Amino acid sequence: MKSNNSSISFVGSILLAAALTLFRSGSLRHATPLGPLYTIEDMGQTSSRLSLSEQRDGNSVRVISADKPYGEVGWMRAQGRNTSHAFLLHNGQLEDLGTLGGNSSYAWDLNAYGWVVGYSQTPDRSRHAFLFQGSLMADLGTLGGEDSRAYGVNDQGQIVGYADTDRGERHAFLYDQGRLSDLGTLGGLDSVAYSINNKGQVVGSALPLHADRHAVLWQQGAMYDLNRQIPSDLGWELVEVSRIDDQGRIWGNGLLRGLWRRFVLTPR
Repeated sequence: MKSNNSSISFVGSILLAAALTLFRSGSLRHATPLGPLYTIEDMGQTSSRLSLSEQRDGNSVRVISADKPYGEVGWMRAQGRNTSHAFLLHNGQLEDLGTLGGNSSYAWDLNAYGWVVGYSQTPDRSRHAFLFQGSLMADLGTLGGEDSRAYGVNDQGQIVGYADTDRGERHAFLYDQGRLSDLGTLGGLDSVAYSINNKGQVVGSALPLHADRHAVLWQQGAMYDLNRQIPSDLGWELVEVSRIDDQGRIWGNGLLRGLWRRFVLTPR
């Protein structure tokens, strides 16, 4: 019996080693992947224009979210003032959202109910993520460090962005029901979340260990490197993603055979 057990153990070790070799090479990883699979479409050259700048009533206005049904958000600099304030434009009315006690604030996203998120300078000159709801700007805090920034909010009031940790690292966060949760990294020192849809799927970017930044997806408590969710032989390196819609389509930027290109991922 001992020799039979030894033979089975030996064969099992060979099979395990072969499976690990296939997984590391990518063969098994794409044949039986963990997480969602996507098709990718090349959307052309990347654009450096992050926002729309214009003049309104003599004020310099930068619009960040202009395609939302409730209105527009961004920040504005009034004539003669060297600081910027977050604003909400709704039904033709431009509202100055104020700050968290510092000089400047910046709004990045809003949901269908007019909840606005962004970041603001505080009295000690650090910058903290905020939620503006009704007439109140609330400080969302950090992960133990100095700064945080909010970039996305969905219609459930879940908020994403990044926050400094007590170790000086910068990690993506999810704010939900009053709690700021660390979404982690791909093994490197930092990550950032930019967008969340109404299904709770989050996209952003993260640093792997000993590698450049990769586009990532968080869903159901797991993080996925989006480079591993597309076929490996297409020549793409997905670097950053900025938006995910309720159908799960993802927009971002990456390298296609060494050239910067925009892309959209569509779930298979």
